[in-house]
Amino acid sequence: MPSPPELRNQAGGNPKCEAEKEKEKPRLFAPSYNMAQDDHEYWNPYGSENQSRHKESDSCRFDYQPNVHNARAWWLHIKKEVAKVSGNPDVGYKWISKVEDITDPDDLQDSEGRNLLDAKVAAAFSKILHGALGKRIQLLEEKAEADKRLLKGRQIAWYIKDYFRINADHGEVLDFTDLNAIKMQGTDVSRFLHDWESVLLAINKIPDEVIMESLFFGQLEKADT
Repeated sequence: MPSPPELRNQAGGNPKCEAEKEKEKPRLFAPSYNMAQDDHEYWNPYGSENQSRHKESDSCRFDYQPNVHNARAWWLHIKKEVAKVSGNPDVGYKWISKVEDITDPDDLQDSEGRNLLDAKVAAAFSKILHGALGKRIQLLEEKAEADKRLLKGRQIAWYIKDYFRINADHGEVLDFTDLNAIKMQGTDVSRFLHDWESVLLAINKIPDEVIMESLFFGQLEKADT
């Protein structure tokens, strides 16, 4: 004689078994989604980082206005900063480096698809420029405004580089007096070392080693006082 559970199975079916059978049936519209696998395939269709993942930084920041002593090192810093905030460092570095290859700043009016980055670079320059250079850039911005156009960040970079290029053409060759003019600003040793090395790279004639040591350590001692 069948046991009670078997009788129930014969009469109305076992609810548990029916539920299990229902789960085994194919679902026509069931999503087949594996988060780890599918996200990896979406972001890495070719086994490398997808370009769409690059996110541009919200702002760009430059530390200081250059001078005749550190213009070359300053420009390298600018290119690295722009590359960093661009979201794609290699592309960003190439984009800002185009400033070096242009003879007419009007050729930089086209931001080449990086309008927002160009505007951020221009805004960053406006926060550090002052004196004669700052006034020159302000006049150029007002002239652009009169023409109903925006002076772009790369254009400002071109004018800054041109400003120091003109000064060099007028005979501002670095020499011992420029090295002697490097002073310790408070306790900012890194800034002093930066300016010192920048002048040494561009100086016309390297002074005697004893004189250099005297100047160098004389300024370092001021950071300890």
